[in-house]
Amino acid sequence: MEQSEKNLLNLHFNRAKNAVEREDYRLAGEEYHLVYKITQRLAMQAKTIFDQEEYLSLAKEYLNKESYCQMMESKKEKPLSIKPSLSFHDLCGLEKAKAYLNDTVILPYKNKTLFQREKNGICIYGPEKCGKTTLVKALAHELGATIIPIQPLKNYDPNNFPDIQQYIQRLFDEAEKKEIAVLFFEDPLCFFPFSEKNTVLNDMKNLFVYLFKKEMKRVKKKKLNVLFVATTECPDKLSKDFYQEGMFDDLIRIDLPDHRTRESIIRQIIPSINEDVLKEIIYSTEGYHTWGVTEIAFDLLKQEEPIQIETVKKLLDQHPLQKDEEYQKHISEFENNAK
Repeated sequence: MEQSEKNLLNLHFNRAKNAVEREDYRLAGEEYHLVYKITQRLAMQAKTIFDQEEYLSLAKEYLNKESYCQMMESKKEKPLSIKPSLSFHDLCGLEKAKAYLNDTVILPYKNKTLFQREKNGICIYGPEKCGKTTLVKALAHELGATIIPIQPLKNYDPNNFPDIQQYIQRLFDEAEKKEIAVLFFEDPLCFFPFSEKNTVLNDMKNLFVYLFKKEMKRVKKKKLNVLFVATTECPDKLSKDFYQEGMFDDLIRIDLPDHRTRESIIRQIIPSINEDVLKEIIYSTEGYHTWGVTEIAFDLLKQEEPIQIETVKKLLDQHPLQKDEEYQKHISEFENNAK
């Protein structure tokens, strides 16, 4: 009887020790609690006072370890959540994307009885600094949702299944607590850069995708108000796994700001701008990304009024247009293959 208890004690002690090494303090605390109970039983069964005191001393030690694990679990970093305040109305341009998201995402999520929800995962792609992340924040605001960013894992072993599994579980547990949640994956390429040779990285990506898809299936089955959104500049470089059923239900393209968007940005920053100067800026910033037009407008705001066209031309020389024809070629090829 005593020997079987000792074997059981060793089993749970080793489980607790391994759990601590993986920083799984919840499991470690549970295992140390079992070790504490077994040690107490052994103390009651002890044949000598010396053995009894030794077991009671060990029981106290294991109880302290359980308390330590409970404390560490309470301190464990929880997924960051953000409640954005930026609305579609505040966002200049992107009218097609906003209208599409309103019809296919916002209305179905907010009016379940009238609309059938078909979008659980979307990927927004387009050139850098053109408002992809800002659009996600505005979408979350329109939904009345909380954004939960998917961030790189810290201090974990990519070969350790429980680490990745627990991280994803925490993400979805946090999302399920919210009335509506947006799980936001900003540029998966930073998280999983494409690699044909790095087998560890690819194994980690495959495990992440598998577990994530498993949770997304649960979201769909239970009809939870959880939306998965990813943004990227290079959709063609993402692994094909991300386009399989269960990850992205839709792809939304964001383009460089058009004439009307550039006008809206400039008028919003410089309401009193001269119409001729405005036309010059709109014409001269064709092909600029959103942030580039915004920077130019803010730099003009610092100039002495009235702003002259010559001032605009000098400023534009400091912000030269950098066309990336190779990028547009890759995007076109990706879209042709995606059809």
